[in-house]
Amino acid sequence: SVSAKYTAFLPRVNLQYKITPDVQVYAVYSQGNNPGGFQPITPAQAAANNVPYAYDEEDIKNYEAGFKSRLFDGRLILNAAAFRMNFTKVQLSQTTPIAGTPTGFASIYLPGVEAKVTGFEFEADAALTTDFQVRGTVGYGKAEYVSFCSVPYAALTGIQTGLNCRSVNGKQQEGTP
Repeated sequence: SVSAKYTAFLPRVNLQYKITPDVQVYAVYSQGNNPGGFQPITPAQAAANNVPYAYDEEDIKNYEAGFKSRLFDGRLILNAAAFRMNFTKVQLSQTTPIAGTPTGFASIYLPGVEAKVTGFEFEADAALTTDFQVRGTVGYGKAEYVSFCSVPYAALTGIQTGLNCRSVNGKQQEGTP
């Protein structure tokens, strides 16, 4: 029998200031999480591979600031935001050789992975006439590892910077634009 307990305090603070009735600035700080769980291998296999059987809950700290506006009697809307998200204990699974599994491999959650995302968004909506409206948005986000040593990357490149792994600190996260 195995067990794990997870608790989290997840505050959110949102500050808004109306410069005029049609223009406001804001700042947000929030924390979030993804609950932890158990590796898809036995406790003995986890111990033999130096990974915790019960993995931690993933944590995020989010920072965002921006403005929202409705100008010219609502005919022009301009909104913008800049953000940063810091992830700790990222629940990143990686296929690893695990003795005693049917295929000799298993996808396990790795401890100690950290990442960050920084970016911005901009939105404009203009009613040029009563019958013609133009809308556009642009966004940019950069998602990168802060702390992660990858076993597959070491195998692909033949270069190890850690125990059978290669550091990908500062590299773009997989599956992100």
